[in-house]
Amino acid sequence: MSNINSSSELALNKIKKLITQNKLLKGNKLPNERLLSDITNSKRAHVRNALLILEKDGLVTRKVGNGTFLNQSSIQFIEFKDAGITKKDI
Repeated sequence: MSNINSSSELALNKIKKLITQNKLLKGNKLPNERLLSDITNSKRAHVRNALLILEKDGLVTRKVGNGTFLNQSSIQFIEFKDAGITKKDI
C-alpha cells in the first residue's frame, strides 16, 4: 500500500472496519462517496481512493450510475489480509 497517502489509508481502514463490523452488508450497495466521507470523517477524495483500492482487491464492484456494491467474500478476505494470511496459507 505504499502508493496510498496516509489520509486515504485511514479512510480505507475505516471503511474496512465498517465492513467487518457488519455495518456494510455483503451484496448490498454502499453509501455514496459523500455519505461515506461523512461517516468516516474523511475527505471525499480519500474515500474515492479507498474505494478504488477495495475495487482493485476485488472487495467491491463499482457500477457507474448505480453505485458501489460489496462483494460476497469481502469480510473474510479483509480479516485474512489484515491477519497476514494469504491464499497459499489456507
